[in-house]
This record gives sequence, C-alpha cells and structure tokens, in this order.
Amino acid sequence: MAKSYRLTPLAEADLEEIWFYTFRHWSIGQADSYHRSLVAVFEGLAAGTKLRPPFCSAGLQ
Repeated sequence: MAKSYRLTPLAEADLEEIWFYTFRHWSIGQADSYHRSLVAVFEGLAAGTKLRPPFCSAGLQ
C-alpha cells in the first residue's frame, strides 16, 4: 500500500507558483511536466523509494 503525504498550505502555494512561473516563461507542457516530476518525487519520498544521495564529507569515504 502506498503511503500518503500531505503538503502544507504554503508548500501547495509554492507548487502552484512554480507551475504558473513555468507556464509564463516556457509553456503549459513544461509546467505540467515539472509538476508531474515534483509530485513523483513527493510520492517516492513518502513511499521510501526516493532517498537522498549518500553524504560524504571531505576526507571521508
């Protein structure tokens, strides 16, 4: 079963502004593509399938 996630109202507003900015500067297709990509990342993070890359400090392996 997929885990759900919830964005805060401020995050929802940011996501909407990203869509409108992209639409104004590029196209509706690009805005939709960015939105789908961001939502896919949110879903992956909620499901545990998208993780950040490993952190390496200088001198650490």
